[in-house]
Amino acid sequence: MTRRPHWFDEGAPHLRAVLSRLGHEDDLPVSGDYYACPCCLRVFPRDAAESGQLTEEHVPPKQLGGKAMVLTCRDCNSEAGRFFDTHAVTRARRDNFARGQMTGDVLPVTVSADGIPLRGTVE
Repeated sequence: MTRRPHWFDEGAPHLRAVLSRLGHEDDLPVSGDYYACPCCLRVFPRDAAESGQLTEEHVPPKQLGGKAMVLTCRDCNSEAGRFFDTHAVTRARRDNFARGQMTGDVLPVTVSADGIPLRGTVE
């Protein structure tokens, strides 16, 4: 069994349990399993795990050695990659540079001289 359907099977009963505790057990159809994206809370049917609508989210970002830990919808996974993951990778690259770890990356830098910003790159 691949991870996505397995994680769907683990998360679906919890969605029903939470909705039941909140008094919203009638919000889902009686039959079938459903999974909620933990970022946007949109609800997806079982086939979303196989079709790629639900994707594996890596924590921390995959570029930083993260591991797939949870299912998120494709839209949220893309947005996280565009906004959060990019910043996390940039910060890690800068931290590595500051520690003297040579990575071969070219990083943007702004240095101030007498209050005048000088923009460039460092390697």
